[in-house]
Amino acid sequence: MVTACDDGPPPNPVREVLAQAPPAPEKHTSLAIRFTERNEIQVYRLPGLVRAPWKFTDGVTVSRVVGYSPARDAVFLLTRDSALVALEIDVGRTRIVDSNVVAAAIGPLGVPMVVTADGLTGRMENGKLNLGTDTLPTLPDSVWAGVGDRLIGLADNGSKLIVSSSRQTGTRDLPYGGKAFAPWGDLGVIAVDSGLVLIDPRGRHPDRFMPLDVVPAVAAVSTAGHRIYAVSSEGLLLFIDRFDLVLLDTLQLPARANRLRTDPLGRVLLAGAEDGSTTWVVGLVTRKVIAEVDGTWSEDTPVVATDGTILTRAGADLVAHHPPDYRTTSRLRRGASGTWLTVPWRERQTLAQLAGDTTEVPALPGQQFYVQVASTSNESWARDLANKLAAAGMEASVMQPEFFDDPYRVVLGPYETREEADDIGRKLGRSFWIFTREAALPDSL
Repeated sequence: MVTACDDGPPPNPVREVLAQAPPAPEKHTSLAIRFTERNEIQVYRLPGLVRAPWKFTDGVTVSRVVGYSPARDAVFLLTRDSALVALEIDVGRTRIVDSNVVAAAIGPLGVPMVVTADGLTGRMENGKLNLGTDTLPTLPDSVWAGVGDRLIGLADNGSKLIVSSSRQTGTRDLPYGGKAFAPWGDLGVIAVDSGLVLIDPRGRHPDRFMPLDVVPAVAAVSTAGHRIYAVSSEGLLLFIDRFDLVLLDTLQLPARANRLRTDPLGRVLLAGAEDGSTTWVVGLVTRKVIAEVDGTWSEDTPVVATDGTILTRAGADLVAHHPPDYRTTSRLRRGASGTWLTVPWRERQTLAQLAGDTTEVPALPGQQFYVQVASTSNESWARDLANKLAAAGMEASVMQPEFFDDPYRVVLGPYETREEADDIGRKLGRSFWIFTREAALPDSL
């Protein structure tokens, strides 16, 4: 039996009730979006992995999928040329938010947070980025977004914590070990040789330490932020109350494990075998292994969709494991390549519904086509880029914002047909977006 060295404070019945696992959610429907190595964006319905006859063809070269924002019903992407792109599900289009972003994350309330190439941080408000004025001392390797304007980052291979907000910008050294952060950005957990180190990234509370009788290999924090999960290399899974640091339960997994991944709706916990070939599905109400599925681990899989389907990679294929027993599967041949993201399917016009209408909409009389190559809230930066493109012989200009929350758009054109604009965009070798406007020239440089 594993015990902590400190019995902790007396039980708090109110906190115990609030900390109970949530009830099983109502039935959801989900989509799986695939970002292929050929820069295509494909949509599949879950749980059957049925392909929707629709895809984006606007030249988005995805470097990293940031995540899905339910508040904006949009998927945010980082491109290879440091552009933050919004894939707007409700209208089925892509939009460049800003063109100088090196890292980004989605906060618990669906607000995108970013780090720019020059070390500024900011959050998306009213459709554009609102950047701060303090420069980070170093660019992070990975970032998490908390509530408000709090951004948490790790640098120097995880040995340095970076915190940025309107109230503070600073760094601190961290001990070696696997690290996890609560979705609200108010807790960090570090698995060290003798136990767990708990830190408050906000700096409001001192560090805490929970000694353990086993060596934790990795830790995770529940979606609600009330539980800490840790697993030893020997496969012993620990369930810990985050507030009182009380060991609630243990579970011996079938084999050695060193990976954990949470379910966004708090129904199950995924534990990965040390050899990376097997995933155990742990029910968070019963605290027992309820299924075992095959498949290798990567940054985006295995993943639990909102309808409960678990997606895994098996060789060259993508496999969907259906609840409740996760034995019934759907398989997408050669689907393991690319990057995958699951999003909820809302009961309104979504990508999947747009896929049902493949009728091409012709350009209206008087419309012209533009190739957008950059979008930013910094007017001087936009004009400088347009001037450089114009000096290189391209028909570049800056479009002024139509509304107060619109960005400045660096565009090429206008062109009379979409085909002509698309041909120009593909020759750029970078992300671009084609849109139409009435036949009027943008503001001159």
